Amino acid sequence: VKAFHCECENVTNTLTEAISNSNPSVVLIQTHLPAIQELDIIKGLKDKFPNLGVLVYSAEIDELTIVELINSGAKGIISDKTDLK
Repeated sequence: VKAFHCECENVTNTLTEAISNSNPSVVLIQTHLPAIQELDIIKGLKDKFPNLGVLVYSAEIDELTIVELINSGAKGIISDKTDLK
């Protein structure tokens, strides 16, 4: 298991380079609401790596954001929130 942490301006390019170098089958992205930047990151990663599994972790997430994340290419959502229906 390799870990990579990025809090930089050009996240998509940095992640693309890291993924190209390590060839993972799954990445975990932590999101903070609003998840607009993460939607663009996921779309960019799925365009470059269509077989890459993208999981998203968020402590606080709403149903609309879940739908948007899945539509952008995320394969699953991990959340601490327990009252989703």
